[in-house]
Amino acid sequence: MFGFRSGDLNVVMVPDYRGGNPYLGLLIAAIESRGWKVTVANYPSRYLALTRLLLTHRNPSILHIHWITGLIAAVAWSTRPWVFRLKLFLLILDIRLVQLLGIKVVWTIHNRLAHEGFDVGREKRIRAALFATVDGIITHGRNAEMAVSELYGKPIDARCSIVPHGNYSGCYPPPSADPVILREKLDLDAQTVVIFSFGMICPYKGLERIIKAVKQSSAPVCLLVAGQAQDKAYAAQLAELANGDERIRLSFGFLSDQALADRLSVADVVACPFTATLTSGSVLLAMTTGKALLLPRAAEILDCLDPRGVIFFNDDKELLDSVSRLDRGQLAAIGDQNRERAATFNWEKVGQLTEAAYERALSR
Repeated sequence: MFGFRSGDLNVVMVPDYRGGNPYLGLLIAAIESRGWKVTVANYPSRYLALTRLLLTHRNPSILHIHWITGLIAAVAWSTRPWVFRLKLFLLILDIRLVQLLGIKVVWTIHNRLAHEGFDVGREKRIRAALFATVDGIITHGRNAEMAVSELYGKPIDARCSIVPHGNYSGCYPPPSADPVILREKLDLDAQTVVIFSFGMICPYKGLERIIKAVKQSSAPVCLLVAGQAQDKAYAAQLAELANGDERIRLSFGFLSDQALADRLSVADVVACPFTATLTSGSVLLAMTTGKALLLPRAAEILDCLDPRGVIFFNDDKELLDSVSRLDRGQLAAIGDQNRERAATFNWEKVGQLTEAAYERALSR
């Protein structure tokens, strides 16, 4: 290998997803506290995007790739098989050229597959090729590592590192008022169990499951759903499904940090009925704020979880049974378990482990 790298403490991260989620900013701060200089960029729109991007940055030693949808979309949506093969070749060539410049490529795998509906077979081929080519692989836990290894058909090796997702302690403002007052403003009495689901409103989140369960339950529950709707048709489907039940309150739009903090303060349990994911910022935030979790059994893959802090369900019948049995006092005790668990995922440790992953890649 040859190249012109001279500074081992310079990192370029892609893409720039700092808007709306503190994760990337917290990670950057944790790495920079250890003496690294981090630059954040987005993928250029043309071929050999990574090579062209890195040639515009002085002396990077690490290219740290996070979410890859923007990088692989042109490959995954290829109309003909030969075009797909050509574009995949160019993508891998792009990474090889970056490596020839003396820059190591590290990939944090946040999801098994993208949420954008790519052809699954093609996406697996793309991700397997990336897995085999980059210098370092980061996952958020052992379960995630095993899952991607099995899905992509690639063995876990010395390039693989586990770096937990850090917590959100201190990232959001305190509630604007006492939770009792905030509940009164929402016309919620002391007996009502508040179920909260937040974040981007997307089909993979599985929100229709919790809406149906609340509609079918006669228990004193209220479901608050808040977040921006990327898929307008899906948002309309949810609104139609919730129609006629005043206990279900949907709010599609931007949710400020203060509004999110206020909603969390009145919530008794956070529901994340997603269908497939390897990590969840919503789950980590709920845990950080000491909230009980209502999750599908498939979410056991999330390495951050303490089973004592979660009410799991296997199917819609179990979800309905769980919703009907929710108790505010028990949920508060369950939430305390999550707060203690989340406290162990501090960003200082995340910074140390990320640095170790970089050093492992640089030693190759």
